[in-house]
Amino acid sequence: MAVEQPLRAGVVLGPRGDHGPVHLAGITEREASRTAGPAVKAAGIDLVWFGIFMVILVEFGLITPPIGFNLFVLQKLTGVSIVTIGNGAMPFIGVMLTALLMFTLFPQIVTFLPNYF
Repeated sequence: MAVEQPLRAGVVLGPRGDHGPVHLAGITEREASRTAGPAVKAAGIDLVWFGIFMVILVEFGLITPPIGFNLFVLQKLTGVSIVTIGNGAMPFIGVMLTALLMFTLFPQIVTFLPNYF
């Protein structure tokens, strides 16, 4: 499947990368769709599916230790240790990984409602 490599790269590199450029690409959606859209479409990947997949993948990187930006924000706001917050994030990481796996194996889950209407 054409999605296996981005999934592996996102899961392995996402927690260790800088998410600023990804967020900037999301803010300038028009430019991002001009550059990534044709490549994704040429690979035979549904654009709605790809958008939802990328949002979940970026959020996965933001809550995954050791560099999960959202974990540091929570630590600063609550004063709780980063280890405690990281342990609390683990169930959500499992849910996101399960969702990514299900979206990869069964893309109809994501595209059912848009295709229905």
